[in-house]
Amino acid sequence: MKEKQISGADAFRLYDTYGFPLDLTQLLAAERGLAVDVEGFNVEMEKQRERARAAHKSSVVTVADEGAEKDATPFSGYDEENLSYYAAEVVSVGETGGKPWIVTNDTPFYAEMGGQVGDTGTIRTLDGWEARVVNTVRDASGLVLHILDKSAPETVIGHLAALNVDMERRRAIQRHHTATHILHWALRKVLGSHAHQAGSLVTPERLRFDYTHFEAPSQEQLREIERLANEHIVRNEPVLWREFDYEDKPKSAMAFFGEKYGAKVRVVAIGEEVGTEPESFDKGFSVELCGGTHVSATGEIGLLKIVAESSVSSGTRRIEAVCGMAAWELAAGQFAALHALAGKLSCKVEEILPRLDAQAAKIRELEKELKTFQKKASAGAADELSAKAFDKDGVKILAALVSAENPNALRQLGVDLQKKLGESVIVLAADIGGKGSIVALASEGAVKAGHKAGAIVADLAGKLGGRGGGKPDFAMGGFANLSDAQKVLSAFGR
Repeated sequence: MKEKQISGADAFRLYDTYGFPLDLTQLLAAERGLAVDVEGFNVEMEKQRERARAAHKSSVVTVADEGAEKDATPFSGYDEENLSYYAAEVVSVGETGGKPWIVTNDTPFYAEMGGQVGDTGTIRTLDGWEARVVNTVRDASGLVLHILDKSAPETVIGHLAALNVDMERRRAIQRHHTATHILHWALRKVLGSHAHQAGSLVTPERLRFDYTHFEAPSQEQLREIERLANEHIVRNEPVLWREFDYEDKPKSAMAFFGEKYGAKVRVVAIGEEVGTEPESFDKGFSVELCGGTHVSATGEIGLLKIVAESSVSSGTRRIEAVCGMAAWELAAGQFAALHALAGKLSCKVEEILPRLDAQAAKIRELEKELKTFQKKASAGAADELSAKAFDKDGVKILAALVSAENPNALRQLGVDLQKKLGESVIVLAADIGGKGSIVALASEGAVKAGHKAGAIVADLAGKLGGRGGGKPDFAMGGFANLSDAQKVLSAFGR
C-alpha cells in the first residue's frame, strides 16, 4: 500500500463480501502501523442499508382521499380458515393513478411486502356488488389497499363485505416463500456464514433469492444446496411462527441487514424439534424474522428445483428456483425432452451422454478426413486451373469462377495456385450459399509491377454489384450479380 490508511470502501468490502469484522481489520492494521478509515466505513455501511431497504421496499400507491382511515389495517390472513369469505367492513374507496381500490377495517389479503407479492381474489358486499382483487398493497400510512378491476361505488362504505383470497395462488406463494428460508439455510451451510439474504421475490410461479457471495458457486455446490434443501422438505418438518418482544426473540433468529424492526417481531422457525413453546424455536435449523405467509409443514413445498444462478453485482449473486407444481412442470418438461432426445439417438435416457460422446468423436474423425480430402481436391483443382493462366509482362494472370464451400476454402485454393504459378495475380470467385464471394492474391513481383489485390477486388466486386478491398497482396469481397461473374472475370487482365 502506498497510503498509511486502509480506505473505508476496502474495509467495508472485507466486512460485507467476505464477512471479515471491522475490529479485526483495525487490529491487524495496527500491527502493521496502518490506520483504518472508520468514517468512510460507516458511510459505506449506510449506503448498504439504503440498498437493503430499497430491495425490501413494497410497491405502494398513496391514498388520495384525505378522509380515508389512517390507522394501519390489521391482517388476519395467517390463519387459513380466514382466507375464504372473511367478513369485514368497508371503510373507504377511491382511485389512485387509474387504479381503483377499497379499504376494509380488517383483511385476510396479504399486502405486497418483503419480496412476497400481494394476494388476489374477490370482494363482495351483502347488497350484491362484487369486484375482482387484482393486487394488494400497503400505502405509506399502513392501510391495506385492495386494488380492484373496477371502481367501487361510495354506497358500499359502511357495508359488510365477504373477502375471498385466491387460496390456490396463496398456497403456491407460501411454498415458494418457505422455500426461500430453507434455501437461505442451505446456502450458508454450503458456502459459509458470510452468505446472507440481499433481496428476494416470491411469486406463485417462482422464487428469486439474492445473496452475498464473492464468486460463482460450482455446479457441485449448487447440487449440494439443492439436496440439503430437499432433505428437509421430504421430512415434512413443522413450520411454526409466533410473535416475540424484540428483546426476547430466539437467539438464533436471523434479522436482516438494513431492516428496521418494531417492539414486537414475528419469528418463523422450521425444524423437527420446533414446537409451540417459545423456547423450542431456537431448536429450528432455520429461524428468521419474517412477516410473510408460510406453509405449515415443509412437505407442502413438494420439491425445490434450482433453475438458474447468476451475478447481480459485485459481491451479490442470485438464485432462481421453483417449487410445488411449478417444479413438477419443469421436471416433467425436461424429462419429456430427454426421452425425445433418446428417441432421436435410438438409445435409452441413461445412454444419451455416452452416445453423444461417441458421435462427437466420430464427427471429429470425419472432419479430419474431410480436411484431407479438401486439401487433395484443392491441389487437384490448382493443377487444373494453373494451366489456364496466361503471361502478361512477366506476371502470370489467372481469373476464374470456381466451386468452394466457404471463403476460407476459396482463399486456400488461391494460396495453392500462387505456390504453383510463382509471380502471379490470381482472382477467384465462387457462389457460396447463393452469394458471390471473391478473392485476389498478388505476389511481391506482381505488386511491384502495379497489380494491387485490394484495388482489383474493389473494381471487380463493384462491377458485380458488390464491394470489397484489402491489402496489396491479398483482398476479399462479396457481390450479388452471380450471372455476370464469368464474363467479368474472363475480361480481367486482357
